[in-house]
Amino acid sequence: MGKTLHFLNDYESLGHENVLQKLQERWSEYYRGYGFDTVSEKVREQIRKFTNRPQASTYFVAGGTLTNLLACSAFLRPFESIIATDTAHISNMEAGAIEATGHRIINGSNVNGKLTPATIEKIVKENQAETKTVPRLVFLANSSETGTVYTEAEIAAISKVCKQYDLFLFMDGARLGFAMASDKQDLSLESIAKYCDVFYIGGTKNGAIYGEALVITDPELDRNFIHAQKNRGALLAKTYAVAMQFEALFADENLNEVQDFSETLYMKNAIHANKMGRLLAEAFVEAGYELAYPTESNQVFVYLPLSLCEELSDKVSFEISEKLENKARCRFVTTYRNTEADIEELAKLI
Repeated sequence: MGKTLHFLNDYESLGHENVLQKLQERWSEYYRGYGFDTVSEKVREQIRKFTNRPQASTYFVAGGTLTNLLACSAFLRPFESIIATDTAHISNMEAGAIEATGHRIINGSNVNGKLTPATIEKIVKENQAETKTVPRLVFLANSSETGTVYTEAEIAAISKVCKQYDLFLFMDGARLGFAMASDKQDLSLESIAKYCDVFYIGGTKNGAIYGEALVITDPELDRNFIHAQKNRGALLAKTYAVAMQFEALFADENLNEVQDFSETLYMKNAIHANKMGRLLAEAFVEAGYELAYPTESNQVFVYLPLSLCEELSDKVSFEISEKLENKARCRFVTTYRNTEADIEELAKLI
């Protein structure tokens, strides 16, 4: 029997219908390869406008792990390392992809899934000896692996420490839309570009069929980057296929061009997903269940009895993150496709 309620992740469905429509509109046209096409340049210009960074460069990559691998390796010398939290995706969920490039990940403690300036400074000071790798890049994900989000003040403080110790700041934006749509934060795309040397706008989890837009704000880091992209097998011949998807996501619901990032379909998708996440978290709390982490975006972590997990599994797709003695920590992820009726139906089951 197939599942009727889908909360397993934010890439269970193929993509938003506007993305498919945009690809269909351009189906019979021809484009230059490797990102030298008019659509890729159009989207790059939109990102420059949204970030207020005229010198920003954008590269289109197929997926999140490959984007992380590329960003974490292209800017580092062989003896340099990466600072991340102990919950970071690159540390636990990418099959050693980063380490395979020859760069160590130094994990620090997290606060609700987030990295702090104090942790960064501690790691830097502990790795000064000539026998150590040299911390050079700070990795953080927004939203985090626990669904929490960074405020502008938090990112500004991390950026300040990075500048103090000459570290690059890289933001994994696989779920950037959900972070920016959160009512717990005040970051704009412009402020992200102001504080981060590199970040990416994730498409795969927010309406694209696949694809991420990697943005480099520091011109020095952009030097020869396309060669690094090719070297890692990340340069797509049909780059325009990813760019077209962002072209649709950066328009409004009717595929009309917009002037402000907040008006894009990309943000409307994320706002809706977060709303569904809040409603779902409220349903769990009202039913008497404990949330594992604060619900600040589209990921809801909750402790459920193992017996209930088994009952739900017949109708609901969700993830059991960790089994404990008589209960499990479960993750439910909401998307632009979920409806209030979905939440109501799940509420009846719990």
